[in-house]
Amino acid sequence: MNAHSPRVPILTYHALDESGSVVSISPALFRAQMEFLRANGWRALSLDELRASHARGAWEPRTFALTFDDGFTNFFEHAFPVLRECEFTAIVFVIADWVGKTNDWQSQLAWVPRHPLMNWRELRTIADAGIAIGAHTLSHPHLARLSAMDATREIVACKHVIADQIGQDAQAFAYPYGEMSRDAEAIVAQHYRAGFSTQLGFATAQNRASAFARIDTYYLRQPQFFRALASGWLEWYLCARRWARQLRWGKSG
Repeated sequence: MNAHSPRVPILTYHALDESGSVVSISPALFRAQMEFLRANGWRALSLDELRASHARGAWEPRTFALTFDDGFTNFFEHAFPVLRECEFTAIVFVIADWVGKTNDWQSQLAWVPRHPLMNWRELRTIADAGIAIGAHTLSHPHLARLSAMDATREIVACKHVIADQIGQDAQAFAYPYGEMSRDAEAIVAQHYRAGFSTQLGFATAQNRASAFARIDTYYLRQPQFFRALASGWLEWYLCARRWARQLRWGKSG
């Protein structure tokens, strides 16, 4: 029997397009990555499986989780068909007040490509197929800059809107821009089964369930890095990138 692993890769994607931006990968590269995982015996974990393994402090070998932030229409067009072919599940985090619109919310960075976001009909379609719909606030704000009342509304009301529109409870939350104030995390812990940060690295038993680390696939665009998901040296690479990011941006997420 293979030994269980003390860590698991939770992969983060945003847009699937040809722009080459730091929040995008091409549809062809995404397909190649998923086909590599399937061909090498990897299995995508559901949120329930992720939480159960976290509680045990160990994950089965060659398991991973998939997360997609913002809910772009190009997920529906490009990622969803591939996931169905590979029989992989995922969590898609949506901004409730921007469903069916474009990702040009007030705090959006100027260099991020603008793309349409999935509408509620499309979200219901993927939810019915087993994709979990998670919460990403109402308007994608910088939570750390909000009052406690406004932060609570952004975090909690999003959950209610999703339940009303999808008919399913949103059990996972992703922090916009990776900003995790102590108050915001406490609210997430109270209302969701899991929270996902932008802390770069493998998720481990030491992560709080309200603050799972993830691996942004921007750092895995080169095939040799993506194919090293089961290798010990990838952690050293991610550690180096994490330190470089902290020096550049002055934060860990």
